[in-house]
Amino acid sequence: MAQTKTPEITSTQKFLQAEQELYELVCRKKQVDLNLAQLETQLYHFENTYLEDTALTGNVIKGFDGYLGLRSEKRRGIRDSDRLFSNSSVTYPKVSH
Repeated sequence: MAQTKTPEITSTQKFLQAEQELYELVCRKKQVDLNLAQLETQLYHFENTYLEDTALTGNVIKGFDGYLGLRSEKRRGIRDSDRLFSNSSVTYPKVSH
């Protein structure tokens, strides 16, 4: 049987390959982090619009008593505790809005 001899990879070559792979992974992580921050900002704004638009009639957070005419509250500001969807993210507090 004939054996084909494969060239050995030196330690320096392995190190350079690992360094390049690490660099690519760090760049990829930065991009993923940026995308996550953009999605969370977008979610925050969508959630804000929803909560403002449904403040008088009712919504899934506060209930629909306003829609049935059972409440006659004035429109209140949106509290951070009302942000069910934004608060479900672990990284939400890190994103500035």
